[in-house]
Amino acid sequence: MVEGSEAPPIWNKLSTEPRRLGNENSDHELETKANICMNKLRRLYVLFRYDDLSARSNTDFERRLVQVLIEDQIPFVFGVIPQVCLGDWRNPEPQTYAELDSEKRQLLQHAASAAPVDVALHGLTHQSATSDCLSEFVGLSLEEQMRKISQGARILEACTGHRPFAFVPPWNRYDKNTIAALIENGFTVLSAGFRPKMESEEAGPLSVFPQTVSLHNFATTLELAKKTRCRELSLIVELHEYDFTDVSSVRGVMALDSFRREIRELRSDARIELRNFSQALVNRNRWSNDDFYYPRRRFALLSRLAASRFLGPIVLLVVSLLCLIALYRQAMPGQ
Repeated sequence: MVEGSEAPPIWNKLSTEPRRLGNENSDHELETKANICMNKLRRLYVLFRYDDLSARSNTDFERRLVQVLIEDQIPFVFGVIPQVCLGDWRNPEPQTYAELDSEKRQLLQHAASAAPVDVALHGLTHQSATSDCLSEFVGLSLEEQMRKISQGARILEACTGHRPFAFVPPWNRYDKNTIAALIENGFTVLSAGFRPKMESEEAGPLSVFPQTVSLHNFATTLELAKKTRCRELSLIVELHEYDFTDVSSVRGVMALDSFRREIRELRSDARIELRNFSQALVNRNRWSNDDFYYPRRRFALLSRLAASRFLGPIVLLVVSLLCLIALYRQAMPGQ
């Protein structure tokens, strides 16, 4: 959408002009399936999670964003990197790091006090621990993970005056040691990627708020969620500064002014309610994957069966046979 144009908001425009953002085939299959469902949705909760606020992020843009959040009182979550790596995040070798400067600290304090904003810990440095897996935490010992999480929490508490209760792992990846370290450090919320195999027991007492969609495909997902049979669903939208054309003309989806208009349009729908983590926890102490809408969840059962020790080989055999049959039919003369 071009800033300042009179075109209708893209998040509502989909009802007549569906957009294809991301995997077009999957979106088409989902839309076809969703259209045959009875529209029983009564409440759709939407949470916006903005990751990577740090000493190296765009302060001018974030200052404008915070102003919008305050003026419109938009529930929001900032995933903050307290001691960000200034070099290549993918390189596990020692590099230079920087904590939040006084301007960023004041900005966070202002946002948290004047708007419904939650400040979440987004790792410590956002530097990958290994070159094999992009994750700051996966594979590290419990002691090392506890040290990083504790250090990051102390820095954020000094910045905002409040100890963080929510954790967003870099690249949305974590392991069992991460969960144990979070519980030991008093965290109550884990917001990472959607994991179909994750059981409630795995997260322990943590509430799970999985990232279910990015800003790029939020429009399509929103329309599909409106057409599901569930009476109540939640979406968590992952944002980065580069999703906005104010920062990146190449990767940006929309300008901040357009984003503000879209939020106002969302609020005009009586079924939709914006929330942050704190507000979500008021009415319910525990959240899990089952409370959120993820467009590819129809593949979750197949993935679970394929990973099963006993049923996995059978599932893989059946899938292989189906593929061979399809190839045979294509190769047959006259087909």
